[in-house]
Amino acid sequence: MTKNTVRQLLADPFFLVLHLGLITLLVLLGEMPGFTYGEHTRLLRDQCQSLIFILGCLGGCFLLIRAVTDELRRGAAPELRSRPILPFVLITGKWTGCAICLLLFCVTGQSGFAWVSQVATETGEIDQLALLMLPGLVLLVLIGAAIWQGVFGGSFVLPANFAIAVAVLLGAVIRTLLGSHTDMTGVQSGVFLVPAMLIFLAILLPVAVLWDSPVVFGCGLAVFFLGLITNASVTADLSGTAGMVMGGVLPDWQLFWLTDFLADGGMITGAFVVDCVLRVLFFMLLCLPLATLLYERQEVQG
Repeated sequence: MTKNTVRQLLADPFFLVLHLGLITLLVLLGEMPGFTYGEHTRLLRDQCQSLIFILGCLGGCFLLIRAVTDELRRGAAPELRSRPILPFVLITGKWTGCAICLLLFCVTGQSGFAWVSQVATETGEIDQLALLMLPGLVLLVLIGAAIWQGVFGGSFVLPANFAIAVAVLLGAVIRTLLGSHTDMTGVQSGVFLVPAMLIFLAILLPVAVLWDSPVVFGCGLAVFFLGLITNASVTADLSGTAGMVMGGVLPDWQLFWLTDFLADGGMITGAFVVDCVLRVLFFMLLCLPLATLLYERQEVQG
């Protein structure tokens, strides 16, 4: 089920558009100069990581709609019921497939950021060649995918999506090994945005099972902004047990935003990593069974 979901989502043209849009916007952000010497890297880091997170959440909404909402509410449910698959296995497989595609998107995003972060030279000028090489590489990948489709047939979008992620990752690694300066602080902070996206994906899963696309997008928007204000407007005003409980059950994206912390010399501890993992597991153990119960209730009601 997970494999089929991944293939279905990677073969969707919208995912390719999201991929290309991410690369394009990263390059455009790389063209924006800093107003003071040394500011370009920090500005680029904040803007690129924000872009990756926003597009990742948008992509999460799209993935759930395509993999869950469309299949369960628009004609594919009878076919799924005819297969000998337990409801929990079905829902978990769908969510896992969405999570894998989202991770692939994050690989492209962080690799693209690593590449774009190399544009700031020691003289403060923007390395235009480094920027042009990134979209040039993506263009070559698209041409290669088109040639592959013409020779061997099959889907153009699926290999293009996968090849873009692999090519950008390898390109960023090779340029780093060849001596290009890469903002590893930004890449490291970007890794911890992945748990936030997985939590976002888990929270929206029951919504995707129960309601249609507009509601999923609306709830996704609400969850996104709730996670932005939780730290400042909810848990900050509470203390003791109430603050701990609310901080544990509400999404808090500020917890995973480490760009400024790492840029100022902060160190990530093992306890923080464990806390991130436990938060993801908590929302998975809460939302996946809930989504399964909602799916089973829909089956009973017909």
